[in-house]
Amino acid sequence: MYTATRRSYNWTTIWHRHFNNYLSASPRAGLIMVQTLSGEFDTVLEIACGSARDSLFLQTMSKNVVASDSNSYVISELESRFQNIPGIKFCVEDALSLSFEDRQFDVSFHNGFYVCFDDDEIIKAMLREQCRVTRKHIFFFVHSGHNWLLRNKFHREARADHVFDVRFFRCDEIERLVHESGVTYKQMRIYKFGGFVDRFLAERLKGLPNPVCGLVSKNLRLLYSLTPLHAAERLVCHLTL
Repeated sequence: MYTATRRSYNWTTIWHRHFNNYLSASPRAGLIMVQTLSGEFDTVLEIACGSARDSLFLQTMSKNVVASDSNSYVISELESRFQNIPGIKFCVEDALSLSFEDRQFDVSFHNGFYVCFDDDEIIKAMLREQCRVTRKHIFFFVHSGHNWLLRNKFHREARADHVFDVRFFRCDEIERLVHESGVTYKQMRIYKFGGFVDRFLAERLKGLPNPVCGLVSKNLRLLYSLTPLHAAERLVCHLTL
């Protein structure tokens, strides 16, 4: 893993500990991208895919997906578990030096990746590389620095589990990093992501079928937009190239 991360994380151990929970959760990032773009894209790259939950969801939406991660063990396990699924490829990639051609993918994204880094120069370099291989749309999801309750919760949880030791970003900080990276784009939007509505994404509530699960999933982007900034779990930066 990258030496510039906030601490020396044992990603293999973390992956094993959290994989099933991550994989069973709703593919919120995938849903947001599909709803934002009205599904009008074909090829997708996920960087630092971890569980590959969102990539697997996008594959079910008939997208041609590459799910990448720097951890070779993680990729090997994902290939073994999902080897018979068409339309998705798993590969080991360094986010600072991707092996793909310029403008190869319609969409590229990562979820909770930049929060592992304190060094702004590393983040800007990774953003430039992500832009290089992307043709139309870039998304990145980071934990929101406007949500003080969440920040305090993560600070407490980090004492027992280093996966909670993450960096939080405010809207102005995201804008600054994008501008200072020097990447060329047509438009930048920052969306609110996550919050109270997420509890209604589960198929069951208190052991009973959830009658509003489908409705919430289909309108997730709208519902997130109604969430107060201080209550949003994450922020999404969307660059149109």
